[in-house]
Amino acid sequence: MMPERANVTLNVGGDDLGIPFLTRSMLDLWVHALHGSNPFLIVGRTDDDRRFIQTYRNAPAAFTLQYRDGAEADVMSTEVDAPGAVADLIWDWVHDDRTRLDRLAWENAF
Repeated sequence: MMPERANVTLNVGGDDLGIPFLTRSMLDLWVHALHGSNPFLIVGRTDDDRRFIQTYRNAPAAFTLQYRDGAEADVMSTEVDAPGAVADLIWDWVHDDRTRLDRLAWENAF
């Protein structure tokens, strides 16, 4: 079972929230609420600012999901069609569980 919260950096819609942790309920709320001119959510590692996962909401049921696992790693990208699935994948990444992430077709973002 995964912990109920994780120490991360957070940026929602271009705003660094200054909240040093993430809970699953916070993640679900923010992913479902992404809209407007800057519908981004970025979650980063507190121990390595070059490791992050982020999503951009393209449409109500269309998200771009990207992650990077360090300075030498490429930014990998995929498309996801449901906010609940995006939240699941981000939560898995935060907890180093690659099971669902590895099932997706990823491509280099650049």
